[in-house]
Amino acid sequence: MEATVEAAFARRPGSLVVIAHRISSALRADRVLVLDGDTPTVGTHGQLLTRSATYRALVGCWEEPVPPSPATRPG
Repeated sequence: MEATVEAAFARRPGSLVVIAHRISSALRADRVLVLDGDTPTVGTHGQLLTRSATYRALVGCWEEPVPPSPATRPG
């Protein structure tokens, strides 16, 4: 649903600003702006992973932990 709404807005002229609460939203963006302190940083997802410690930390918080496989679960 979220991607459908973003796609509908993206077809319109102008810019679309999305405040992301999920990594999937940031991954769909052409450019991502990270506001942290006095220095904003802008780039693609890949660029920000290399240039912004704040962005890397946010991505780490967004990622869900991988559940252990049945063979490695205790009990």
